[in-house]
Amino acid sequence: MSNPYSHVLERPVFIMAAPRSGSTLLFETLARAKSLFSIGDESHGLIEQFPGLRPERKPQPSNLLVASDVSANLREELNKAFLHALVDRNGARVISNDSVDSGQLIPRRVIEKTPKNILRIPFFNALYPDAQFIYLYRNPLQNISSIIDGWRSGHFVTYPGLQVAAGRWSFLLPPGWEKHKQAKLESMAAWQWTVCHQHAIEQLSKLDSNRIFCLNYDDFLQNSAKSVKQLCLFMGIEYDTELAEHCERPLPLSRYTLSKPEPEKWKKNAALLAEVVLQTRQMVDKINQFVGGQSLPLELPWTVAELRKIAKKTNIKAKSDTTSEKVSRNGPCPCGSGKKYKRCHGAISSLQNTL
Repeated sequence: MSNPYSHVLERPVFIMAAPRSGSTLLFETLARAKSLFSIGDESHGLIEQFPGLRPERKPQPSNLLVASDVSANLREELNKAFLHALVDRNGARVISNDSVDSGQLIPRRVIEKTPKNILRIPFFNALYPDAQFIYLYRNPLQNISSIIDGWRSGHFVTYPGLQVAAGRWSFLLPPGWEKHKQAKLESMAAWQWTVCHQHAIEQLSKLDSNRIFCLNYDDFLQNSAKSVKQLCLFMGIEYDTELAEHCERPLPLSRYTLSKPEPEKWKKNAALLAEVVLQTRQMVDKINQFVGGQSLPLELPWTVAELRKIAKKTNIKAKSDTTSEKVSRNGPCPCGSGKKYKRCHGAISSLQNTL
């Protein structure tokens, strides 16, 4: 057989989400289904090992991929790479159960999630016309706050050589990033969140609606078992006993969690969010219109004035601005985080002074 890998990925499922929107937890939950296989992590290296799919190949580098980036040879090689990396829900490789030489490769249902892929929907649709897409969205204040924390942490640097005002480039690289090189951290985070959903809605709207499942992250957290049952029905797979038992228990922290989830954790960045909240309102309306009633709508109840009051009340920005010289760098941060000042708002204050 000349193309033994051409059909090894059967109706793959792609989770489309902005960075820090809860996609890792959703992915790790669905990967526990016995009918689904994955590479066990995100596919940055697997996809970008092919020179033609790397950002630097373009005159204006970005993670955007389109249908014209697909070729017959690439389809074969990408399928091969995925198959050889696939594991089952117990982490066991699956290629040993197949016979490449005989051409009797078993088609696999694959679950995949990489935030960069939200810029690659036309590419994956051309590769896999039977693919399904889970569109995950999250409250913008929570999501943007988490993106801010991710940039600060240095744990999500994707292009170390690309230094911008917000720091070393973190997360995905959308088209038009050059215009944001001088953007403050909060503006960068809000722009990344917005452009992700802009691309997702624009491209998913071109597909048959029966190939798309929309899910609010808060809905998933509050009703995990119900949400996963609905997703299994959408994907046409069994909601098996092991998966059900997992969903009935409190979900574990995902592998990329920076700190323990708390409903109001975003408020530590309230002062920064006040600067960008107005930029999100139009996109919130577009998201709610796109998802219809399939999952919970997004709510954005806070005004700029209210966010500033929250910042003042919690002494987050105020204390980082007024106590930097009074608090020892090795002493406890006055915000109450339990961290040393130099590791908490001392670091934030230093960063803000460079913007």
